[in-house]
Amino acid sequence: MIIEELSGRLENEWDAFVFSHPDGTIYHQIGWKKLIQKTYNHAPMYLIGRENEKIVGVLPLFIIKSFFKKKLVSIPYCPYGGVLAINGEIQSQLINKAVSLTRDKNLKYLELREKKDLNCGLAKAEKHVSFLLKLSQDSNALWESLSPSTRRHIRKAEKIEYEIKINKDINTFYDLYSKHMRNIGTPTLGYKFFKNLANILNNSFDIATIYYKNYPAASILLLYFNNIVIYDRGASSYEHKDMNLNYVLFWNIISNLSKKNYGYFDFGRSIPESGTY
Repeated sequence: MIIEELSGRLENEWDAFVFSHPDGTIYHQIGWKKLIQKTYNHAPMYLIGRENEKIVGVLPLFIIKSFFKKKLVSIPYCPYGGVLAINGEIQSQLINKAVSLTRDKNLKYLELREKKDLNCGLAKAEKHVSFLLKLSQDSNALWESLSPSTRRHIRKAEKIEYEIKINKDINTFYDLYSKHMRNIGTPTLGYKFFKNLANILNNSFDIATIYYKNYPAASILLLYFNNIVIYDRGASSYEHKDMNLNYVLFWNIISNLSKKNYGYFDFGRSIPESGTY
């Protein structure tokens, strides 16, 4: 097998491999690479493994500056990343190549944001969890799969007059998101990131916002890949946080997606006992 850096002529083949791989995500695709490069100008090191001129494994990496050190990350500004390969041997070779690059370039560390344990000898940091909801066209079964407290919150909020809009309105989303992040004291991804996302991934995202008296109460960014819809990030307004309108927003999205033959709703990555957990 030959391991080399991705060239422009193989970008379509890269995307096709990612789309066909069972662990592939939208974050592995070339669109996310272009988004990170255009927004932050981080240096990409996208590795491919090829046998008989055919891609059999990929590992998307970026060199990220962190204070006075640099690190190698797969993939920044997203919950998932890491290696995709057709078998364990190719997976190991790609990871070993990434480890060698980390040492050769005197980088601080290598970070692979994997969905599952690779059993490759690297140290594990289990700070986050993910939730994947299997969607069903049977709305009753889907409703019963929710916890009693979640159903209670939804019923309570449904008594309030509201309106839900699904569009590409990055401005409304960012206004709510940036205020929320500021309120909780967490750094905010810049507006440029979301503007570039809207331009580069235009056919793969939506903004879902719930309004109360024409005021946006909660808004979330949805990403579409294959038969999965990912809740990438979102926010609720401080003024409406006790109205539980975000529960209604999620329930409406999930129930509508189930009727469109999507297989799963991914709640993204969260820290235990916080956020969407």
